[in-house]
Amino acid sequence: MKKILLPLAVVCGTVWGGFAQTSNNASTTAPTSSPADGPHYSFGVDWGLTVPGKSNTITGASFKYELPFAINTLFTASVGYSYMAFNNDNRKAELSVYGTAQKGVSFLPIKVGVKHYLNNHFFVEGQVGAAILLSRGGDNFNRYTSSYIYSAGFGYTLSNGIEVGLRYEDWKKQFKTSQAAIRVAYKFK
Repeated sequence: MKKILLPLAVVCGTVWGGFAQTSNNASTTAPTSSPADGPHYSFGVDWGLTVPGKSNTITGASFKYELPFAINTLFTASVGYSYMAFNNDNRKAELSVYGTAQKGVSFLPIKVGVKHYLNNHFFVEGQVGAAILLSRGGDNFNRYTSSYIYSAGFGYTLSNGIEVGLRYEDWKKQFKTSQAAIRVAYKFK
């Protein structure tokens, strides 16, 4: 829990600093594709590199709901599917520890968070949640175990609805890994 507080404080401080940078004109005029436009949905693909970890890459897809609750600030909720393909060293370790040599494992990441637009297109975001293991990895690594997730990132939303975001994500507890990931999504109402 203590390790989550520092990243959460950094995200909150960044958001608070973003509020300090807004002028009176910016607060009365809503940017295009901003939270003031109402709720948004987005569907995107995710690709990440583990830092360092059990895999070379994590790929997946995600669906995100964004609900405005303050000027340029949204509550976010997302669910997705992630697949982590093990590298050769970890396949051998899996065989000796768990009695199985899986090529990878699947997860169901579920997250909530806050997203704040700093200007018409640029945003910062922080999320927390859980990654539920969908694959079975032997008797010691049972299906449906979960890990805590916390992430912080930034991104850019184009006026045509395409959104590109970069994030650092850390998974703790049962299945420990970290990733630097990119998400490319399409936003719609």
